Amino acid sequence: MKKKYFLGEAMSALLREISKQYQEVANELQNAGYETDSDLQNLSREDLLELFPKKTQLKMRKQVFEIIHQQKPIKLVLRELKDFLPLETLGAALNSSGVVVDYLNILKDLRNHVNEIHTFLDAHINLLEDVKNQDRHTSKDSCHDGDMMVNAGQASSSSQRAPRYNPSLNPWDATHQDRQAIKAALNGDTVRYKKVVCSSTFNADHQLLGKVETKDFRLLESSGDHDVVIVFCPITSRMDSDVDAAMANVKSDKPIILVLMHHFREPRPVPKASIDSKKVVSQVSVFYHQTISGLLECQQNDSAAKEIWNKLQQYRIHGSTRSSGYESRSFKIWK
Repeated sequence: MKKKYFLGEAMSALLREISKQYQEVANELQNAGYETDSDLQNLSREDLLELFPKKTQLKMRKQVFEIIHQQKPIKLVLRELKDFLPLETLGAALNSSGVVVDYLNILKDLRNHVNEIHTFLDAHINLLEDVKNQDRHTSKDSCHDGDMMVNAGQASSSSQRAPRYNPSLNPWDATHQDRQAIKAALNGDTVRYKKVVCSSTFNADHQLLGKVETKDFRLLESSGDHDVVIVFCPITSRMDSDVDAAMANVKSDKPIILVLMHHFREPRPVPKASIDSKKVVSQVSVFYHQTISGLLECQQNDSAAKEIWNKLQQYRIHGSTRSSGYESRSFKIWK
């Protein structure tokens, strides 16, 4: 009895591919009733073994299975979808009351979940790589406030960072680099901030702050008096749980700038974190990787640095208003 084909099924499209290498196999499949793509795609390895049980047919079975289950390129799938559905019909279905709107939202949610899975996998792969190469990279797993996390990448680039002002520095013990930092801090506008870093960033936190600072705008890190908190939160498992853990280590009641750090070799779409705290005044995402010892050079990171700079302008202190005993006591001897 001749098999009936349903609308949309491709009669022997896969059989033609199989016949290019194995004509007898294609004939045998057709005789067994496997004539359409949908029939063939239901074949398992066990089914092929039952149809072709000889040991000498092992290689053939593998190749036929790969032909049957080879995924179409996404561009081809999208082209076929556009050919099947006129653009006018698809556009009408995507309006506010269209039937495809819910489907679109499901796809967006699925994309966010896939990104979280990628983040989870990368984080654990990198953890194992860190353990394997711990003689090259030293990581710390606990959160700390304001301490520099030193590893090979940080040590090699520390001499290239712009000098930063340390409020607790004894001016009589200051090096030339320290003096440059103090001069810049006293003459230019500044922001006093507290830094919270969780896990290893491979120097990316310092590199990002280096992008934020300018000749006339300096960041003064302080665990005491400060006007804003900058939280660097590497995403190592689930985003929400990592953010909750980072926020739990913030003891300050000052406004918070949250920096979500994604360990990828190249930028990609990432979701924002769901945050209930009203103290978070800004949230940015940056990309870093241990193979480049920190921050990626990309437009996304540049935009994040600009956004941080814009937000920090609300907390800047103008240099002309900050005459201090510290300056009168020591700064004059360096002029």
